[in-house]
Amino acid sequence: MSAGSTAVVAKARCKYGKMLTLSDYRQLASKSDVSYMVAALKTLPGYKKYFSDVTDSSVRRNQAEQLLYKWMLGNYTDLCNFKFRQKNGFFRYLLKREEIAQIIKAIMYISAGEHENFILYFPMFLQKYSEVKFMELVKARTFKEVLSYLEGTAYYKVLKPLLPEGALFPEIRAVETIMGHHFHEWLTTTIKKEFSGKEREEVEKCVLHSADIYNMKLCYRLKGIFKMTNEEVMDNHLPYHSRFSEKEMRILLEKSDSEPIEALIRKHPYFKGTADKENLDFETMVSQSKLDFFRKKLMLSQYDSVVLFSFVELMTIEISNLTTIIEGIRYSIPSAEIEKMLII
Repeated sequence: MSAGSTAVVAKARCKYGKMLTLSDYRQLASKSDVSYMVAALKTLPGYKKYFSDVTDSSVRRNQAEQLLYKWMLGNYTDLCNFKFRQKNGFFRYLLKREEIAQIIKAIMYISAGEHENFILYFPMFLQKYSEVKFMELVKARTFKEVLSYLEGTAYYKVLKPLLPEGALFPEIRAVETIMGHHFHEWLTTTIKKEFSGKEREEVEKCVLHSADIYNMKLCYRLKGIFKMTNEEVMDNHLPYHSRFSEKEMRILLEKSDSEPIEALIRKHPYFKGTADKENLDFETMVSQSKLDFFRKKLMLSQYDSVVLFSFVELMTIEISNLTTIIEGIRYSIPSAEIEKMLII
């Protein structure tokens, strides 16, 4: 392993050591206002650097969430900025993931006639890393115009097949599915090009684990909550897997015609350590399983690619926890109840 890779691994683990503890979460959840919560967050070691410029005593929810994404992207670029020289290489994957997420949001807001809300919530710091001119994109009023602003990027070819006849926009679920397929195809192809041997095996396992979890959540939401047909669910799944193949997914969906789908998913080996915990709802169980998996990868792997991917997953969970606290404070939920919803 190179000296640069060793440094990334060591630095990522050091940053992980500064992530929030149960005690920190309790302190934050006890605040009576989001601005007080952000002020408290500023004093914690892992957040000082990224929240130091916040002086407003009335921080709004969208400002707090933008600060959290700034924290995540700041940590990420701090770890691997020197590897961004390779324009489409693996170490840009978080930037590509966030770029795709923002394009989907832009299409969602524009199609609803609420483009101002996209501008309000867009994390401006992402723009300097992206080839997509988001402030131009948001001027679009039809899907055809969206495509015109994306011309020259990889996303133009990806989204062009969705150009609808007659309608101004395609279904947002179709946009999410095709963009998700593009991201995972890009990611798996990039891994095969850049890595070999044990490192490729480990980083592929991380990526495919995330795909498995995505497909399980898709089954739960689309079949269990929205009552879509089995084929409709399959039309939206990611064609990538580790321990939850397409065949296993079809069997699960068929069984769920006569049994509760949540109970069936809980039997999967991924959830062996969490499925039987009392009062643990499905979404929390899934996130807890991811936390356990990626925490082990971060602490045990010798490869910077694996450690970096795992660290991003752990940061994503921390952002989810802080967003839960923000929502809990906004709706005056008791701190003890907020704590039950956290992934720790």
